[in-house]
Amino acid sequence: MSLLKNKGVLLAILIVFIMLDSFFLLPDNIVVPVPGFFRISDILIIIVMFTFILFPNRIITIFQEYTQLSLIVICACILFIITVIMANIFFHQPFFNGLLFLRDNFIYLLFFTFLVLINSEEKLRVFIKLSVILITCVALLAIIQKCFPQSPIFNYRFIGEEQYSDIRHLRLGDYRLFFPHMSFTFLFYFIMLADLLHTGFDKKCLFKLFFVILIIFSVISTATRVHVITMTIITTVAFLTSRKKIYKIAGIVLLIIGISIQAFSLAVSKKGIAALEENKLVQIILSAKNVSQGSIEGRLFQHDMYMKNFLKSPVLGVGTLRFDPNYSNVYKKHKFYYNNDLGYSKMLAEYGLVGIAWLSWLYIYIFKKTRKISKVSFQGNDIPYPIMISKGVWLFFLYIAISSLTLPHFIEGYRIVPIVLSLVFLVIANNSIESKGNIDNVGFSNPK
Repeated sequence: MSLLKNKGVLLAILIVFIMLDSFFLLPDNIVVPVPGFFRISDILIIIVMFTFILFPNRIITIFQEYTQLSLIVICACILFIITVIMANIFFHQPFFNGLLFLRDNFIYLLFFTFLVLINSEEKLRVFIKLSVILITCVALLAIIQKCFPQSPIFNYRFIGEEQYSDIRHLRLGDYRLFFPHMSFTFLFYFIMLADLLHTGFDKKCLFKLFFVILIIFSVISTATRVHVITMTIITTVAFLTSRKKIYKIAGIVLLIIGISIQAFSLAVSKKGIAALEENKLVQIILSAKNVSQGSIEGRLFQHDMYMKNFLKSPVLGVGTLRFDPNYSNVYKKHKFYYNNDLGYSKMLAEYGLVGIAWLSWLYIYIFKKTRKISKVSFQGNDIPYPIMISKGVWLFFLYIAISSLTLPHFIEGYRIVPIVLSLVFLVIANNSIESKGNIDNVGFSNPK
């Protein structure tokens, strides 16, 4: 299907590009045309409004066919309104200011927009291909930026202009690669990984393999512990759960070899094998155990702060404060401040048990549906595309579930984009299988 016939898919890619702040590639005067008042991602309101106005019948159909998913999306938006109210009650933060701060979180409503624009397996294939190409370009640009720091490629307006000269960005003796919006990248990394492990090899396999290797290299180069550790765990799970025995065996062998080598090295010396210890991947993983590091100490302090505030309002939470760079003054005033270094404990404090109940509802729904789709019987050696997509979404949500210990995936605007897309992917995968008549009772509409 030519791109000219896929205007909806191209529009969906454009929406993603806008919602993710153009991956920091565009200058401020485009991304933030009116500082303090309007940024380009604020057209979210216009996009959602036009979706409901121009496609009312389609929206009604989505509600009817995917009732539970629609309710999950709407309840998420209700939670954001509640947290603004609670912040007004506990911290006297003006309601409008709090709502303005959380406006990007209403990205959940793009679930309806994306389902209107990407409504078939054929369009989904095109969207995934274009997204993979986009991510590949961003990854290559990120590597070029690190090799040539003075190149005017990325706009560091939110993280400072000293990305490759400031000591803050050093880790393990090297500057960390700047790779924007990693959670979006991981969605497509796990889909491509599932594709490689669950389907046959063809001419396109080389590009898929290149993409997977590129992302692995890029993630390790960021030296971000949560991403590196989680990617390693979930990639191992992907091998071990593959339907192809050769990959299962490979995963088991690599796991055993890795554990055995390190166990043997520790038996020989307390430090272990030098070559292994000096490996950057191993260093990043081992550094996570060092609680004396500033970032770890900071997270422990935040966790304690969140738990104390959770006890003040266990059911609905204490709400979300606007970001203020002057942490110390805000903490002195409220014994609470905004940060995004933790996931579950932050959500527990700000949204209470109601927020955790919503999250549990989403997890149960996703894992239940991906499990049902994965059990579909089929003929031949190659897994059907919809099942492969479901497998990729399953791996992505495993990554989300683990990394949410330190990342607030479900309550931070740009991190919500891949979550919404994964829901859309599952719906399309389910519909595609049902249309082929080889699946029973896996529908997303009003499940029992």
